[in-house]
Amino acid sequence: HMNTNATASTDTSGTGNSGTLEGGMDCTGVLGNLSGGCDFDGINDYINISAFEIGDLTSMSVSFWIYPNMPVWTGNEGLIGIGPNTQRSFWLYGEQSARTMYGNFVTTDTNCGITPETVPQSWNHVVFTYNGTGCDAFINGVWNGSSAGNGEILNDTGIAYIGYIDAYDYINA
Repeated sequence: HMNTNATASTDTSGTGNSGTLEGGMDCTGVLGNLSGGCDFDGINDYINISAFEIGDLTSMSVSFWIYPNMPVWTGNEGLIGIGPNTQRSFWLYGEQSARTMYGNFVTTDTNCGITPETVPQSWNHVVFTYNGTGCDAFINGVWNGSSAGNGEILNDTGIAYIGYIDAYDYINA
C-alpha cells in the first residue's frame, strides 16, 4: 500500500519499498478511489522505487486501482515495471489503441502473460496473480483471463517503476 504526498510515495506495508515522485509530479490533494492518489500526465510523471527486491517467489499478486482518462490507450503506456529492462520480474502496460493491458510474470521456465480489458473513464480495481503454474487477471472482482506458466518468478533486486516502464511510454491516467 502506498501513501503519497508532494514528494514521496511511502510504502505502508512494512517492506520498505517507498518511492520518489519524478517528473515534477505532486500528488497533494489528488483524490483516488479509496483515499489519496496520483495523476500521471503521460509526459514524464512516474514513481521511482529504487530499492525494490523480489526474493525467490513461486507466487505473487499485484493489485491497484486505475482510472484510465482516455477511451483507449494512446500508446504502449507503462503502468508497472519491476526490474531493469534487460530482466524484469513483472511488467504491465496499456496496449496502444485498445482498452486492454498486458501483464507478464517473468519466470525461470515459462512466462505467464494476460491481456485483461479495463473500463475507460471509470475506476478499475485490477489484480494480477501468479501461483507457480499460471496467472490470472481480475478486473473489479471479475475473473478476466488466465494463462499457463511455471517456474519461480525471477529474483530481482533493483528498481521498480509505477507510471513508466523504460522502453515504453509514460502513462496518462
